[in-house]
Amino acid sequence: MRRVFRFGFAADLVGNSSSAKDLEGPYGSRELAYLQQEFSSEWKGGEGESWASALQWNPERRVFQAVLVRPDRAFDLAVALTEAFWPASCRTALVAGSGFSQPGPAEQALELLTAHAGGPGSFTCDLPGRSPQENELVEIVAKLHNTLMSEWTPTRWKAVRAYRRLGRQRAVAEDLGVTQQAVSQMLRGARLRELQKAEDCFRRWLQGKGRPGIWPLPGERRSSTFAETLLP
Repeated sequence: MRRVFRFGFAADLVGNSSSAKDLEGPYGSRELAYLQQEFSSEWKGGEGESWASALQWNPERRVFQAVLVRPDRAFDLAVALTEAFWPASCRTALVAGSGFSQPGPAEQALELLTAHAGGPGSFTCDLPGRSPQENELVEIVAKLHNTLMSEWTPTRWKAVRAYRRLGRQRAVAEDLGVTQQAVSQMLRGARLRELQKAEDCFRRWLQGKGRPGIWPLPGERRSSTFAETLLP
């Protein structure tokens, strides 16, 4: 019998960011509320709620934590956090867990994040049905994605954030008070198309043939250390 379980998410910020210093202040509170609402509305529909436990900032441990119902937008969430607090970068961990396991999925993700201690942009997964080679490739792609973002200018950052929110170059041009041609150049300079292709690959991988949302049948390959002991 296959058992559905939850996905622990943990992320911290590395690097300098003026906005990152205001995580407990108005900027951090506003961005957190925006992400909670935006991702809930995007993920909702047909499959129930997105959050098993909504994204929260843990001031004592200096990390963001959440428990997701579905894993497929976990990388999008990591990217959204990086964009919100750019030029800081996120280090992220995603763990498949059970709501009945101890420690819970969010704590397991924090343990993995702490133990792995990857560099800026790292995205470490502990999911059943995924080989070490897959996980290594995923981390490489995540770091390359972060490298492109780290090369942004403040102007390109503003353009990308506005485009993510508004979805049309004309609307971005009106919002920023520039021409549509200038917006096109800024998005091209930010390598947004390449970034979006990588993000789409992550979504498909996270919901792909390894079926990370379903407990593997007997005899199926498992690559995860946490997942081996999640359920009795």
